[in-house]
Amino acid sequence: MATSKHISSTFSFDEACFEEYYDARERSLTKRDSMFYAIVLAVVSIIWYACMLIVGISTPLGMVLSIVLPALCAWQVYEAVTGRTIFWPRRAWTKTFQRFFCRHGVEASAERPWSFTCKTTATSDGVRISVVHDGEETSTVRKPYKEFTHIEVTEHLVILVAGNEVEPVWKSLTSRDYADALAAHDEVEDAVFSKADLEGVDVKGLLTFLRRKVRVQ
Repeated sequence: MATSKHISSTFSFDEACFEEYYDARERSLTKRDSMFYAIVLAVVSIIWYACMLIVGISTPLGMVLSIVLPALCAWQVYEAVTGRTIFWPRRAWTKTFQRFFCRHGVEASAERPWSFTCKTTATSDGVRISVVHDGEETSTVRKPYKEFTHIEVTEHLVILVAGNEVEPVWKSLTSRDYADALAAHDEVEDAVFSKADLEGVDVKGLLTFLRRKVRVQ
């Protein structure tokens, strides 16, 4: 059977694809950390409103904070409930995009939006992730199934997520290693399949195959 030997997906990995992938990959981390920030902002908002009522703060800055704090809290509650990553402001995400695309052969000086051709192949004993340049597979990474922890399914993608958890943000606020841990987390290579570009099997067959492989490790 094709599913026992070779399933591949070759597709253009562009910035829209990256957003969909990153959003799914970080869902559990986003929910966890956003809940912490939502609680902190809710407490700060309550204290601030209490101070306004008791002390009578009515300065322009005070009025601005009375709007901004609840808005930020609502934003974090939304992310905590949905796990969605909001790519705004865009400038703040430039380095995240740059690290990913440069790692896959895109020049930082290249005109945006960035993209590269990705080929992901699932075999009986592991996954091969390659960048395709001029029809040739380059920068190939091979991973056994034991390195993957779970599967995420989005509108256009099937993602094998590799395990590299980051400590909860409340444990790492005073840690000098937190930024390094996040950078290392971003460097982990996951396996991404495009639903529309599968060769050798359909989406249902791919999921059946991958779930069996990940579960038995």
